[in-house]
Amino acid sequence: MKQDSLNNIVSNLTNSVSKNSNVQFKSVVKMLQDVLLDNFDLIIEANKIDLSNNTGFLIQKEEITKIFNVDMNYCFDKVIDENGSRKQIKNVGNILILFDGNPYVLIELIIKGILFNNSLLFVYNGFMFGVNNLIVNFIKDILLIYGLSRNQVSIYVCEDNSEVENFKSNFDFVILNEEIKCLNIDSFYEEILTN
Repeated sequence: MKQDSLNNIVSNLTNSVSKNSNVQFKSVVKMLQDVLLDNFDLIIEANKIDLSNNTGFLIQKEEITKIFNVDMNYCFDKVIDENGSRKQIKNVGNILILFDGNPYVLIELIIKGILFNNSLLFVYNGFMFGVNNLIVNFIKDILLIYGLSRNQVSIYVCEDNSEVENFKSNFDFVILNEEIKCLNIDSFYEEILTN
C-alpha cells in the first residue's frame, strides 16, 4: 500500500482541527474502545503479519482495555462535561509525534489528542505497521461518523526522521520518542488546561 506524500499529509492535517463544539468526544472515544475490542481478531491478524516480519511484539487485549479503563477516567474528568461534550479548553493544535511504533502509545495519544481536539501526526520507522495502520484506519472511520475530519489523525512511515525536519514548523508541538517514556502526558495536558 502506497502512503500519501508527507507534504499532503501535513497540509491536510494542519487544517483538520474541529470547530464543532457539539461533538460528543466521550462517545468518539467510547466507540474507539468498542471498535478496537470488538475487532481484536483483525488486530491479531495484523499482529501475526508484523510478527512474521520480525517487526512487532504480541499485542495484548488486556493492555488495550487498561488504557481505556485507567488513563481515560482522568481525561474524562478534566475534559468532558456532564452532557458528554468537551469543555471549553485550550488545545495545542497540531502535534508531531516521532515514536517507536508502540501501538499502546499510539492508542493513548490518539485518545488524548481527540479529547483535547488536537491534530496528530505519528511518524515512525514501520515497527508494527500492520497493527498501527489498522488502528489509525479505525479512528479515521470513527472521526467521519462523528462529522470530524479523518485527517485529524495520520501516520507516516520513514526510515529516519530527517524527512520530517522541513515540516516541523507546521506543528505547534513536537514529541520525541525519548520524551514519551519520561513525559507525563497527563501533566502535559493538565498544564494546557490550566493555562
